[in-house]
Amino acid sequence: REREGLRRKINKRRKRGRKIKKRRKRRRKINKRRKRRRRINKRRKRRDRFPGAQNATSVQGRLFSCFLLSPHLPGLFFLFFSTLVLACGVLSALPISWSP
Repeated sequence: REREGLRRKINKRRKRGRKIKKRRKRRRKINKRRKRRRRINKRRKRRDRFPGAQNATSVQGRLFSCFLLSPHLPGLFFLFFSTLVLACGVLSALPISWSP
């Protein structure tokens, strides 16, 4: 009889624990959602702050970003062509080196 009461107590305690857990989980979910919203909003704000960003409407910002990129263009072209030449050289050298 004593054991029966103990078991009932334990079961009650278990149930109580489960209930609390469920409640906590829901709150955490809401907090997580809030956190995500906050993060997204922060990202949006950050994007707005930068000129030339995707959703920035300022023309000056766009021009500024273009001017920033323009000095790199010749370098980029040079890199591209040099790699092309190198690839052509390797391809032309392959049959020579492979032939017996």
